Amino acid sequence: SVHLEKNSVAKFFTFEADRSYRFEIEGKREDWGAPTITEETLRKIAGVGAEFAIFVQNKDAPARRVERGEIVDLTQPGIERFYVQHIIKVHVENEENGASFDLEGFEQTLLKTLFEEMYKKLGVTRQPDDRLRCEEGGGDVFGFAELTLREYIERGNCKCLVWLFAGGTGGASCR
Repeated sequence: SVHLEKNSVAKFFTFEADRSYRFEIEGKREDWGAPTITEETLRKIAGVGAEFAIFVQNKDAPARRVERGEIVDLTQPGIERFYVQHIIKVHVENEENGASFDLEGFEQTLLKTLFEEMYKKLGVTRQPDDRLRCEEGGGDVFGFAELTLREYIERGNCKCLVWLFAGGTGGASCR
């Protein structure tokens, strides 16, 4: 039942179906009239924008991120549990070639995980004399590998989250 008050707006979804599917999003149970649901619709139901990622946890399976534009199957046994997490972006400037890119993480992401992703994007293997510095203040970032992004930020490290990468040889080779 729904109580419609004067001067209020109520929104409803309607379906041409004789079956409903249940899922949970941010702890709230929802009934859905189709066997699938889009990432965009989940985002609308959760009331979040592009600065958040949506994750799904199915029965006996690890949680996974729902990708942009993905259609999620609700017909699997059990109730799908969706939750959102704020995306934390770290900007990386490659001082070797001037290229730059963003890394995405979450509060619980370990910095060493971001370092691995950074090296994949750089297309190089980590070398002992590589340098990764915070743009503001120039402090070393590699020394915080075991911290989560949340811990790194809470300790006041690199508030702007812009990292400067340089290989140890600075692009030179010794042949």
